Amino acid sequence: LATLLWPEYGRDSARGALRRTLSNLRKALGGRFLVVNRDAVALDDSHVYLDSAEFRRLSDHAGQEHGHPPNDPCPVCERELFAAAALYRGDFMRGFALRDSMDFEEWQLYQSDAFRRLYATVLDRLALELDGSGKEDAAIETAEQRLALDPLHEPAHCLLMDLYAASGRRSEAVRQYRRCVAVLERELGVAPLAATTRLYQAIKEDRVPLRSRPETPAR
Repeated sequence: LATLLWPEYGRDSARGALRRTLSNLRKALGGRFLVVNRDAVALDDSHVYLDSAEFRRLSDHAGQEHGHPPNDPCPVCERELFAAAALYRGDFMRGFALRDSMDFEEWQLYQSDAFRRLYATVLDRLALELDGSGKEDAAIETAEQRLALDPLHEPAHCLLMDLYAASGRRSEAVRQYRRCVAVLERELGVAPLAATTRLYQAIKEDRVPLRSRPETPAR
């Protein structure tokens, strides 16, 4: 931690700077918020709220403890995935940097990539939850968000094609396939996978069944 924060110092000087900083912080904070011992420095999570920790908690919890079959829609999962997606507002610690600290930049980049991948997974799961609950427009909007995160992710194109087709919007599904073909050709010089093309053919031939929607129970 000392060399991460003071890369321009020697080892002993960096450790001295860390000790002085931690001492000043503990005094300023009245002994709260930090947990410090000989081996580690941490935030006391009983006193602080971390959106990154809450994002992980919500995304991990959704679907794990509700006792329903994996493919069944669940209001609790949907609510938690919505909450997780709302917490993600861009790259991890965007706009913050430490001068001349390559180690910090590498750590920050690793964290950013990990959170972005988790956000993509949250959007994938949320789109399927919404689709299973009969919320077609919200499912499509979520799938579009997922695709915007990585326009080269072919499964995201397929998800959006399937959602369009299953909601009766076949022409939009066909246009989505053509956008997929164009971006893959332009950016990677490759054609879509065979499975993507088979889905496109099924859509063209109107072989993708419309989703059956749960009926609203009578009062």
